[in-house]
This record gives sequence, C-alpha cells and structure tokens, in this order.
Amino acid sequence: MSGSLAAARALLAGAVAGGLKRVVFAPGSRSAPLVYAAMEAAGRGELELTVRTDERVAGFTALGMAAATGEAAAVVTTSGTAVANLHPAVMEAAASRLPLLAITADRPAELHGVGANQTTDQREVFGSAPVWEATIAAGADDRSIKREGRRAVAAALGRASGLGGPAHLNIQFRDPLAPGPDWGDELRSQLAGVNRADDPSELHGRVPVGMGRAQNEFVDARDGGSWPEKTGPGVVGCPRQTGPGPGRRPGEPEHDAGELLPVVLEKGPRTVVVAGFGAGAAARELAEAAGWPLLAEPASGSWAGPNAITAGRLVAQLLADGIERVVAYGRPVLSRPVATLVQDPRLEVVIVHHGGGPWFDLGRQAGQIASRVVVVQEPGRPGQEERDWLEAWQTAGREVWRQLQAAPWPNGPAIANVVARAQGPLVVGASSAIRDLDLTPAPAGEKRVLAMRGLAGIDGTVSFAGGVAAALKRQPTLPAGPESRQRLDPSAAGLGAAREGSSAGRPTRDQGQPQNRNQGQDQPGGAGGDRHKIVLDRVQGQGEHHGQPQNRHQGAAATVLLGDLALAHDAGGLIIPELEDRPDIRIVVLQDRGGAIFENLEVAAPELSPAFERFFATPVSVDLESLARATGASFAEARTLSQLEDALSTPPHGISLVGVPLERARRRGFERQIVELSRNALGPPRNFPAIREDSSRITRFDRRRG
Repeated sequence: MSGSLAAARALLAGAVAGGLKRVVFAPGSRSAPLVYAAMEAAGRGELELTVRTDERVAGFTALGMAAATGEAAAVVTTSGTAVANLHPAVMEAAASRLPLLAITADRPAELHGVGANQTTDQREVFGSAPVWEATIAAGADDRSIKREGRRAVAAALGRASGLGGPAHLNIQFRDPLAPGPDWGDELRSQLAGVNRADDPSELHGRVPVGMGRAQNEFVDARDGGSWPEKTGPGVVGCPRQTGPGPGRRPGEPEHDAGELLPVVLEKGPRTVVVAGFGAGAAARELAEAAGWPLLAEPASGSWAGPNAITAGRLVAQLLADGIERVVAYGRPVLSRPVATLVQDPRLEVVIVHHGGGPWFDLGRQAGQIASRVVVVQEPGRPGQEERDWLEAWQTAGREVWRQLQAAPWPNGPAIANVVARAQGPLVVGASSAIRDLDLTPAPAGEKRVLAMRGLAGIDGTVSFAGGVAAALKRQPTLPAGPESRQRLDPSAAGLGAAREGSSAGRPTRDQGQPQNRNQGQDQPGGAGGDRHKIVLDRVQGQGEHHGQPQNRHQGAAATVLLGDLALAHDAGGLIIPELEDRPDIRIVVLQDRGGAIFENLEVAAPELSPAFERFFATPVSVDLESLARATGASFAEARTLSQLEDALSTPPHGISLVGVPLERARRRGFERQIVELSRNALGPPRNFPAIREDSSRITRFDRRRG
C-alpha cells in the first residue's frame, strides 16, 4: 500500500472522528491520495463528497456548507497556486468564525528549495487567519497524522475555546500518489458490503456563535509555536496560535468574555436594541421582553418579531435625537446611521459580547461590555414611557415603508421584499443587495438569512449559496418539537436568522406591513412589560439560541439575491461538473449595470464624476440568458412585479437565473428622499420627557472591568 495513501487515510480518519462530514475537492495530482481515502470513507457512509472545478469556488462552497449546518466542512487542494485560491474563503471564515478546514497537499521536504515543479512554501500561507495550522511531513506515523486530523477539526469548531474559525492542515505526500491496481476492486467490494444506515440523531461538530479569535489551545510548548526546519519525519510546524486576529493590534491583549459579568439595566432611559451580524436571537428577546425598539440587520439572527423596526436605519435618522441608551449585539456595520449610534459619546452604550476575542466597539465609546443583559422592571411601573417610545418607532417604520412602497417599480427594496418571501433559506450578496433587504419588513413568521458579513465582500456569493443548498439538500429530516429545537438553533454560526415561517399567498406591493408587525403592541412593555423581573440569560453555546443552526430547510432550495457585478465576480460558481449533483438555487440578479453601492458614497459627488463610472461603478453588461445557457442553468427575465412573483412561485430544480433590470442612477439620493417624505408625513417629532432627571431610574451596572 502507498505510504501516501496510508497517510491520507489516517488524516481523514482523525478528521471524521473529530466530526468532519463534508469535503469539497478541486482536481489535482498531489492531492490524489486524499481522493482515494475520501472515496473509501464515503463508501462507509462517513463523508459526503463534492467536486468543483476550481479552488476558489470549492473554498466558498465548503464555506456555505459550514454556514448552513454549523458543522466543519473541508476543502482539499493540490499544491502551488491552488492553495492561494482558498485565501478569500479562509479570510471570510476567520471573520465569520466558521469551521472551514483547508487541507492542502504539498511536495515532500526534499523537493522544496531545488526548483521542483508546482512547489512553494505553503506554511503560513494564510497569514494570521487560521485559528490553528500544522504541516505534516511525508513519512509521519499514522497515529500522529490521525491525531492532527482530529485536532484540526476540534480547533475549527472551537471546542475548547468556544471560538471557531478556519484551520489549515498542510500534508506532504511522496510518490507514488495513486494506489495499486487492485484498489478499484477493493472499493467495489467494500461498497457491496457496507451498511449505510444513517442515524439522523447523530448530530455532532456544531460550531458556537461568536466573533473574535481564540487563544489557541493547541500551541506546542516544545517549540513555542515556531516552525522547525523542514527535515525529518513527523509533524512539521506544530499546531500554534497564528497572530493577533482581526480587530486587534499586535501586542494588544485578547478580550476574554470569561472576565465579563451580566449588566443589570433598569427600564427608564429611552433604549434601542441593535442587532448586527452574529447577534443571534438574544437581541430580539431582550427587545420584546423590555418593550424596546429593535434595529436588526437581516443576517443578525434577530430579524423578526413585532419589535423589529422596518427600515430601521432610515427611522434612526428620524428619531435618533430621542435615544438615551443603546444595547448592541453582534457587529452592526451594515449601515452608517446605526453604527453611528454605537459610537455616539452622548449616549449610554452597552455592548453584549458572546465570546472571547475582540468585541464590537467602534469609537471605543462603550460604557460597559457585558456577557448578557438582565432587565429589572420595578413593581407598579405601568411602562407607559416604554410603550410610547416603541410606538413612535413602529409608527415611523410603517410610514417609511409606505413611502418605499409608493416609489416607482422597479427599485431595490421592492424587489428584495418579494424575494424575502420566497420559500426556503435566503442567501444575500454584499453591497446593495443586503441593504435593499434591510429596508423591507421582516417576513411574517421568521426567515433564515445567510450572508458573508464577516468581511462583507462580494466574492464567492454564488459558490457559497451552492454550498448552502448542497448541505441542506442532504440533511436528514429531524423531528420538530421542543427537544429538537433545543439542539437546532436558529442562527447558523452567526450567519442569519432561522425558524422560517410560511406566508399565505404571494406578496403584493399593496400588502404593506406584515400582520405580525402589530402583535403585542397593546400589551404593556411588549412581550414582557408586565413582569417584575426580566432575566435574559443567553450565553454563547448554551440554550436554544446560540451555537447550533436550525435544520428546518431540508431539501429546500435556496434563493439568492445579488447584484450583476457580484454574479460576474463569481460566474465560475455556476459551472458544476457533469458527474456532480446540481444544487437547487434560484439566483435573483439586480441588473443595474455595475457597483450600485457607490451611488450613495462620497465618490459619487458631482465634482468627482470624471473618475466615478470607470473606476467605481465599473458598468458591466452581462447577457444573463447566454450565461445561463452556457452553464446549463435556466433563465427568466422579470420586468414587472407579477413576473418576479411568478418566477419565484415554484422551487427551482438545479440552478436558475432571474434577471430584474433596474436603473442604477435612480439609487442616488433615493434613501434621503424617502427620509424627507417620511419626515414631512409624520410631522414634528414627539418630545419625550427627560427620563434621566429621575435619579432613581438611571441605569445600574454591575462592573468588573474599568
């Protein structure tokens, strides 16, 4: 038996033992031993295998699988530039804390430094992004290799630290790379005799929600985490911590959530709850229990419920002057008006941080960083101030949405509103697409929204969605009920909400606010205003709302909303090898000819117009019908609302493209116009009493850090 095949078998055996279930391959010679070993493991029912034609697509496909399931997913490449093509997906995995395992095949030590073909130094190729990495030398013993495979998965899942992220295993293989001539017959015999019964209750390898980097628990004290010389058998480059991590300068200490205590907040100051990427359901629970407005991003995990304010970033421009306190979860960076609230030195800012690593605190204005929030309702308080405060935001949200509905078709928010109500999970591209969705009412029921908001790039969106759809298509159907809900959480590693509900009938432009938007408004303090004490104790990785994704979309097609530039950027994701199952994804493309996000940024100023179109908008004219035909996808054009509704009315089989033409220039100043129309319709803002003058109702903190 080939020594390289034995090493590949040991590596995958360890990874499977650690919880690895899915592997995405890109073709290559040096990684051949891993192909054969993976086929054997798949024959035993241990792994699901997927093949994509290039490494960048493969990396984002595996990332989508990790996001959809919360389980570790691996991507395998050959040596050389193939490895570098994984870097964008690895960077996003680091920022989103997703358990992506990059397994890169390498030449043995004797071929390094002598001019051998397709040979480069692959150690530390991803810089500080991985939470863990190691290089396994050719000739290492099977026991050591198996151990490293298991440890890599554990590190990616953050099992010891609570912080998941990408892990990198670089393994050197010597020739021969292929097994002997009897391998095919042996595999067929194995497949004929294997018992493929699968127990759907075997759910393992869940990744906890959280942002930031871990202090790596796998640092080898023998070498302090440095790389030894590339000589001799064994593990070359012991597992180690790989840098300061995103958002932290070299030498700055890690923030440890274990040092944080709950914050006790008294109801009184006019408070808004902000839910950014990675917030999970705790933000929604706090807002509804305390009766406070909720400004939730679509991919926050809290974009649902009666307290979620429609078009919150526009409403904030109308009512921000009345805010006295902000409680922020996750990373609310989708809109400047909301992010500005967290940086306002005039406001009392409380940051709820779910794990180790750096917390979100733009401007360093937070008065308290807390592990969770405890809200106290004093006896006898009618909660009228809270009800009035919430009602003001809800009324403004309804007016803003009315103005948005009155805008001529087609426009981004109107398109996003229809797309959001399609069945199944929704994958949203960066830039304009997710900001359009952010202006629509949260769908009736709840919707699972996934987006790559870690670094918020447009790269890889199609491939990411393909991974989401492929993983969910293969998921076993699990029983619904309290027990399964405890295990299967709404938020998929910080990448979206969950627990999708179905709406009766298709939406129209005249439906307006979903019915559930007004539920609970007549009750004191929202859902929990009549309680003496409201305790919200949702810690990362514990309970129903963090750390475990909701698997309620088994077999459901994924809908994708993105711009034409994002589609062009990842057109390779449409190419599926002929022998592979095609993911069921329906891609709605905003055809506004280029980078619409720039229309409302400083670079669009009239005095800067000579540079704008060529260097920022970068107009593209992609013939979607021809692209669909070339890649084996279906195509439909939707110029009207009814055409878009029809295109979304039936689930796709395979990949389908739906093009919606709209004018990019109409985006410029669109939101400002909506805000002014809403301001005029609402009249002068209401004057709220200065609650802070009552010293008995000022926020009380439990402090441990200065």
